[in-house]
Amino acid sequence: MTWTDANPSDILSESDKSAVRGCDVNIAEAIMQQLCQSGSSFSGVPTMRALRRGQHLYWPGDLSEHVYSVKSGTVKTYRIEDDGREQITGFHTAGKVLGLDALVQRPMRCGALAVDVTTICQIPVQMVILGSGESGQLQLQLLEEFRKEIVRLEARLSICCNSAPQRLAAFILSMEAEPAAVHLPMSHKEIGNYLHLVPETVSRLLARFQRCGWLSTHGHRVDIRDRAALGQIAAGHMPGATSATVSAAKNALSGAARYEDNKQSARPLPT
Repeated sequence: MTWTDANPSDILSESDKSAVRGCDVNIAEAIMQQLCQSGSSFSGVPTMRALRRGQHLYWPGDLSEHVYSVKSGTVKTYRIEDDGREQITGFHTAGKVLGLDALVQRPMRCGALAVDVTTICQIPVQMVILGSGESGQLQLQLLEEFRKEIVRLEARLSICCNSAPQRLAAFILSMEAEPAAVHLPMSHKEIGNYLHLVPETVSRLLARFQRCGWLSTHGHRVDIRDRAALGQIAAGHMPGATSATVSAAKNALSGAARYEDNKQSARPLPT
């Protein structure tokens, strides 16, 4: 049987089929289908990898032969500053693609490790390159991943222009994996590191958001009660509500902003 007259279910073993089904459908299956239709010959297949909390997917400076798609769980990426401090650059949940540096044979700019129990789909770089060379649609998918990365970096560059409440509200909304529910397995210290806030500010704002009725917290789970209000805060506006709620919100937001200003006044802005 040749690649040209076969389909993925004919070519792959049962274990390989299971791996592809478990991997990101938009990337892994699209690549396999394209390779089969084009007649390209390639022996590798996407594979699944389980990570425990705190286990590295890759380290800064690593050279990788894979691109990674998060199947479940959360991965944080980070870099090490010149003074040895860790700076978190992102939290990546199901559906996010990591390790794009490997496509251009560059060392990883950041490290990546699991924040909780995580399942990763590893896609061989050569498979991605072969597949994208045959498929304009797959090329567009990859370009879209690069576009998302640029948008994320732009947001990081402007984060210090926003108030503490804006940063936290936007972060919560960005982590929403299902309607009105957010899983935050990371610590307040890690959230603060990512948002350039001290952990006390993160804790204080979460408590005040809850008192205002915008969300409720249950351990690592956050239930969004008023998405519109959080969206207005993220945009830098005061949410519309009753006079009592507005008064409470003003106290919460202004108090947190003053506290953070005092804490951050002696610190240089991150580069």
